[in-house]
Amino acid sequence: MSKIKIGVIGAGPVGSILSAYLVNSGHEVYLVDILSHLIDAIREKGLQIVGVEKLFARITNAYTSIDQLKGIELDQIYVCAKAIDLPGASKQLQKLKLEKTCYISFQNGIDNEDVLSNYFPCENVFRGVINYAGMITRPGVVKMTFSHPPNYIGACTSESVETAKSLAQLLSKIGLETKYSETIKKEEWRKSI
Repeated sequence: MSKIKIGVIGAGPVGSILSAYLVNSGHEVYLVDILSHLIDAIREKGLQIVGVEKLFARITNAYTSIDQLKGIELDQIYVCAKAIDLPGASKQLQKLKLEKTCYISFQNGIDNEDVLSNYFPCENVFRGVINYAGMITRPGVVKMTFSHPPNYIGACTSESVETAKSLAQLLSKIGLETKYSETIKKEEWRKSI
């Protein structure tokens, strides 16, 4: 698997677990969270995942602002922030002017991909449904409480189906079993219910 540059917005349980898997698979991860105590701990001591999975990742590219990603050509950006923060994060991401980047809503909630599509071309927007969870036990340490694979990825347009399938393949290769779903809205609702 070739090394790619991936932004992860949100260092909560979902974003931290995703980041650890990505780093351990050799990808270049840029992690952003506005909570400086989380980012400081990750920079200083690394990111530790405990519980149902045990991982450790050194993340040197950890920032407290999306603006700090300016000038970095990211291949993919996983938005793992709370859904309520999605419009604000999207506005900040839009300022980066990354035209070929894939934007993946990797968060709980309904229709988050529609919010992303208000800021980015639909062919660049994807939706993930995550079937793992955790909790921050202290800054830099996340307890993964469960994992019920598979996770799902869907495309917002038919032109992006092959890209969605490749995103699912990448996530599966790093250890987070993920399947492409042509009915991603159904998976969103099933998860929410």
